[in-house]
Amino acid sequence: MTRKEFKEMKDACSKLWAETAAIGRKPDWAAEYTCHCPACHIAKKAYQIGNNIGFMCNFCPVTRWRKVIIDPSNPINIATCLRLDSPYRKWVDGCKSIKHPVTISKMRWSWIPEYEKVVL
Repeated sequence: MTRKEFKEMKDACSKLWAETAAIGRKPDWAAEYTCHCPACHIAKKAYQIGNNIGFMCNFCPVTRWRKVIIDPSNPINIATCLRLDSPYRKWVDGCKSIKHPVTISKMRWSWIPEYEKVVL
């Protein structure tokens, strides 16, 4: 993936969440992406290139969500976008306020070297 493609995916993610805020659900065109999300799509592709080392979410382009919560007392580790305090989780759990999709649409993305090997 080039940096131009990375920006295009970020723009697609922003558009997706702006539309979600307007219509109250993810738009149908989002189905082309893993989990209906351009960020998850990139993360999955980068994870597969790395021979499935770590967790898929360690490759998330959303800077704030790139870290997986590791809890040794809990065998089920969770992506940070699914934490209870996350705007995504609040939206998924039924709080259909437009503020959550708007927040997600504006989240910062950042590049990591693994993206150079990703083929979209």
